Amino acid sequence: MSSSSKPTVIIVGAGLGGLTLAQSLRTAGIPYRLFERDSSEASRQQGWSLLLHECLPALRKIAPPSAPPIECISVTYQTPYEDHFHMFNGHTKEVYLSFEGPVFADAANKRDAYSISASRSKFRAWLTHNLEVNWDHAFKGYEVLPSGRVKAYFENGVEVEGDILVGADGSQSKVRSQLFAGNPAGNALNRLPHACVAGLVHLPRDKYLPHMKYGPSLYTTDGVGLRVFIGLRTFSPDMSTATLVWLLFWVEKQDKKEPPAKGETEKPTLTTLHMATPAELLAYAKQATADLHADFREIFEETKVEDMLGSLVLYDREPMHCPAGPITIIGDAMHVMSPFRGEGGNAALTDAFELSEAIVNLSSSTITPEAINTTLRTYEEKMIPRGTDMVVSSRNAGKEFGTRGVTEKLFNRAELGELVQKH
Repeated sequence: MSSSSKPTVIIVGAGLGGLTLAQSLRTAGIPYRLFERDSSEASRQQGWSLLLHECLPALRKIAPPSAPPIECISVTYQTPYEDHFHMFNGHTKEVYLSFEGPVFADAANKRDAYSISASRSKFRAWLTHNLEVNWDHAFKGYEVLPSGRVKAYFENGVEVEGDILVGADGSQSKVRSQLFAGNPAGNALNRLPHACVAGLVHLPRDKYLPHMKYGPSLYTTDGVGLRVFIGLRTFSPDMSTATLVWLLFWVEKQDKKEPPAKGETEKPTLTTLHMATPAELLAYAKQATADLHADFREIFEETKVEDMLGSLVLYDREPMHCPAGPITIIGDAMHVMSPFRGEGGNAALTDAFELSEAIVNLSSSTITPEAINTTLRTYEEKMIPRGTDMVVSSRNAGKEFGTRGVTEKLFNRAELGELVQKH
């Protein structure tokens, strides 16, 4: 490889992290090849939303001219509502925390530095502008060649050679699985003791309007030993109906003989939950939330069995250095985290920006296997403390629900203000 050449980067996974990395490399003129197992952009449900904050300035910089303004990815885009987020006591409706207006603006209260509650499907579509994505390419494995370059193999028979391989293929990463084949602990995920049940609810205008006051894009409410996330997914074209998505969490008691706390409702074990039918899941959700304020309880009472999304198993993984060589991983492949602080998406984007910057700096020097290894390990050295803090903070935020002090620490207002000022 000559000293004037640029490294070719193979990216496995066209999720938010992989797409952001590809856009960053494209902007910098670094060759990339992007592969995704999904058959098309719309072939798989992309989940709900994520709150974007400190990554917004960088996202604007990598946006191709053909892309619409990033504001279009908001769940409230072209509606009468803005992205507000509130946290409530689920019994009294007391507001614990309220994030809106100046807290999402810069010192002059201008909207050039604020947060967006982004629809994951809209965000993914926005990130694909001007990118060549190789859809329907399920990753099979890789091989580090004698030259120090890396070859990626895909289930459809395609083989691609490059200088760097980046696994952006999610929490069940196949790249990570091979990378840590000699160290099973490096590939292991930590199962969390949390139950999570999810569903959709379709509400007519007279019933959805109160929920827009609670938080147009998202609000959370705590009961005794549980937490509920409720947020807008979409409106009908005439805004006569709204579809909201809800996620119900609780922590399974480790001591099964421990009596319930005062006001705590009965809840099934995780084993029972994961074997339940949709009808049973809805019944469990109604039972668990029976003590909430009627306004919040309405969400579950109005949910139909056919709109249950199922139960989820929650995991996390603290990041660690990858073995020496031309391979690294980003996003959920590197640091899986629980959703209780809403940081997973932002962590993946930050990974992509930092790794892209490191690769751009590499391209201006002599590119050798040794230089590539140093670049990737240096990126990981910077990323690991940040990622570890996010994983541990998210884990701790899910240890106790229904306690005001814990809830307020979830999204510390001063902490958020510091993030906003970075803009």
